[in-house]
Amino acid sequence: MNLIKHIGIACVFALFAKPVAAQTCEQHKSTYPFLRCRENKIQHYGRSFDMFNSFYETILNLQLYGTGRLNILHFGDSHIQADLLPHRMRQLLRSEQTAWSSGDRGLIFPYAVARSNNPHNYIVDHSGEWTSVSSTVSLGISDLGITGMSITTSDPTATLKISQPETGYVTSTFTRVRVFRSTGRNTPRIRRVQNANVMHKTTNEVFGYTVFLLREPMDNLTLAFDFDRRTQEISIYGISLESGNPGSTYSALGVNGADVKALLRSNLLGKQLLVMNPSLIILSYGTNDVFKDFNASEFETNYTLLIRRIRSVLPNVPILLTTPGDALRGRTQPIEELPQAVNAIYNVARANDCAVWNFYAVRGGRGSINDWSGADLVAADKLHLVRRGYELQADLLFQSLVQNYLNTIKH
Repeated sequence: MNLIKHIGIACVFALFAKPVAAQTCEQHKSTYPFLRCRENKIQHYGRSFDMFNSFYETILNLQLYGTGRLNILHFGDSHIQADLLPHRMRQLLRSEQTAWSSGDRGLIFPYAVARSNNPHNYIVDHSGEWTSVSSTVSLGISDLGITGMSITTSDPTATLKISQPETGYVTSTFTRVRVFRSTGRNTPRIRRVQNANVMHKTTNEVFGYTVFLLREPMDNLTLAFDFDRRTQEISIYGISLESGNPGSTYSALGVNGADVKALLRSNLLGKQLLVMNPSLIILSYGTNDVFKDFNASEFETNYTLLIRRIRSVLPNVPILLTTPGDALRGRTQPIEELPQAVNAIYNVARANDCAVWNFYAVRGGRGSINDWSGADLVAADKLHLVRRGYELQADLLFQSLVQNYLNTIKH
């Protein structure tokens, strides 16, 4: 790490050795003895270690100089869409023990308009008629972007409102609103951000977004649209709430039911990744793959295609693959294919210069779903976790990243 050359290694280690808000795996183990703390680590393959250096240098710059932006995109399925694990990660990144306690809310999607479960930490209201498309449905006729979903309207009365709860959550004001949207002659303009003093508006037709620059920070917005007789409809692929300030951003980009093939259907993924310019990409797939007729070879092929698509536009972005946790099929039957999926993820990482966080192993491996259920960490479906379970998972992931960072500095 080039930045380490300019400062003392011992000084940097001491700076980051102070405690963080997350409990360590060893601390959690006193309550949850089934955890395998030796497995709670980031494992690098190929050039992954070198790729992570840019991510860690961003952290160093934030800690030492208060400059830079840590931008994490976490893709996955329903475990991610619910935004419980990502929300806890957001809290940990912005805890008082870190120097990057500010940051943007990041990229969100109005799931409620698509009649899907919306994250608890922002509120979506709308008017007018809207339709939706998900990457889990293989239609092949609709554009999809970085969120894996879209909402579309041709209703002149349509509006879209985003607000944040008043208390109890990590909230972020924003001075820039970036709306990823359809473009072209038959697409209406976004007329305004209501309740905001807009200083400037610009639309990028090539990359497919409109940006509103605001005079003052805000924590809510309402979009309205200009329809005329030439226009037909507008599709929204996601909304990025930005401030431009140094700090951390953790965007949850999950789609209920998504398998590793789902994001491959997002034909606008590459363009929108370039715009978002992430410091780290986390991919959490495998759960829905093993619930179907699992084919390890096909799974590896599709995962490799996804990573290559990402790297075709971001060749040096660090990518972390996480393994799915133990679960039951139909609440009673062990999923025999899970260890195969874990092995396949390691094969993909080795072949594509990725890192791995093995949640399946940390959680306790085969049969650990019963331990987690007995500790009231699992939902009734024996597949998803409850809030405490996702918060525990986030603590473990956060600790593994922090420890990997400290190890990198020491060596």
